[in-house]
Amino acid sequence: MSTDRSQPTITAPPGKRVEALGACALIALTALLGLCWISDLPLLGYDAYPLIASSRVEGLGDIWRILSMELMDGRYPDGHFHRPLVQLSFALDRTLHGLEPKGYHLTNLIACATSGVLIFGLARRITGIGIWSACLAGLIFVAHPLQAEVVPFAARRADNLALCLILAVLALQVRPSTSLSWWRGLACGVLAWCAFAAKETGAVVALLAPTMLVIEAQGTLAEKIRSSLRRVWPTLLGVGLGVLARQLVLGGLAGHSDSSLLAGLSLPASEYLWRLLYSQPWLGWGSGGMLIIWGVFAALVFKAWKSKGGDAGFLLAWLFALLAVSGLAGRVHDWYALLFVPPFAILLGAVIDDAWSKFREERKPTGLIPGILAVCLGISFLASGPLTQRYSNLIDGSKMLTQSLAQVDRLLEGAQEGSSARLNPWIPFVQPHSDGSELRGVALAADYSLQAYVELQRPGLKSRVRRFESAPAPNREQFWTLELIQQPLPSWIRQH
Repeated sequence: MSTDRSQPTITAPPGKRVEALGACALIALTALLGLCWISDLPLLGYDAYPLIASSRVEGLGDIWRILSMELMDGRYPDGHFHRPLVQLSFALDRTLHGLEPKGYHLTNLIACATSGVLIFGLARRITGIGIWSACLAGLIFVAHPLQAEVVPFAARRADNLALCLILAVLALQVRPSTSLSWWRGLACGVLAWCAFAAKETGAVVALLAPTMLVIEAQGTLAEKIRSSLRRVWPTLLGVGLGVLARQLVLGGLAGHSDSSLLAGLSLPASEYLWRLLYSQPWLGWGSGGMLIIWGVFAALVFKAWKSKGGDAGFLLAWLFALLAVSGLAGRVHDWYALLFVPPFAILLGAVIDDAWSKFREERKPTGLIPGILAVCLGISFLASGPLTQRYSNLIDGSKMLTQSLAQVDRLLEGAQEGSSARLNPWIPFVQPHSDGSELRGVALAADYSLQAYVELQRPGLKSRVRRFESAPAPNREQFWTLELIQQPLPSWIRQH
């Protein structure tokens, strides 16, 4: 956006193209190799096995069933959703990998690497920064600690896929001076539908795409809007079709029980800003360190606004648009904040590029200060992010899940319809860590999750999993029943 918008796009010389390809390769390899340790983890979280169980494909009819059914085929107990792209991705993984966790983790890693490369391209387009400054933006995204909230959890793929597709749609939007070809329009429409079909926050692309084109266009505001709409209508149509499909499948917009249109306006920005800047909730930071980080962020935003103007304004508009759309959920989780990382990473890259450019021109060391602050902030993410950390709590939680499922496997060996068994799904053998950090709820077994696991392991067995304290459902058929006796957790295990 900082380039001369009145001139046609100039093709980069061969040397620059090779340099850009090298930067993209560096981002992708950093994601795939730096995060490959995640592939050794089991399928963490409540929802992985229900997603797999509901994504069986044995014929073409099952493809339509997945496209037209509620998320997890109605197994999810905390709301009603329609995310067919997530279900289709699990169907593909199940076909290729069965229940082997490595295949599911690989899909998440590929989505992360692709998003990092797309951020490189968008940083170049939005701010016009140099190749290696844009590369830093992509690397900051890959290294950000919030990746640890999404990539290790196959069930949180919705956020991963939605973000990747949002970035792809923005990257494909034609510039205002270029006519919209049929293939690009089709691609934008399909990808916009896919973004919404991955997760509802994908609808934010309907706000971002026209805003980006309005900023890039020339002329009066009315002329900019008309020019933008002529080129962005396929994206708007794709999101609209996604909303319509959701309405037809769910009989309304549904969502969580506490979802609210007003929440999008009332949710405090500090909830997401805290998660965006807080270096790692898995490791913990002191309140004093947070004050420093917030001060640095405010200074960098001010610097970017002065140097980049409308380009920085678009990045801030990106953050506010995400805040409005994410607020519709009526709740905040750490992994929701991943979608806020790309504009933040691009902003840091722009500050670094501007500081370096001014230093080369003026040779004043003071001009490097904003860039140094941005680099330090990026290094703080690298130092506490999943590229350099092997979170002991995540590893310990994985051991807990593995042992829980091993117990279920032993019970299933002798399972017969009409009999029952009991299981304590908590295995609190993990001790508090010396650094004071707590075990997070990464491997806590839920009844609907274990029900899906039992069905996957013994598909011919009539089974039901229920909490011991819940009243048995009346049924004349004989089931093998697994009763969960959830004993109190130790005080040092914190549930989320």
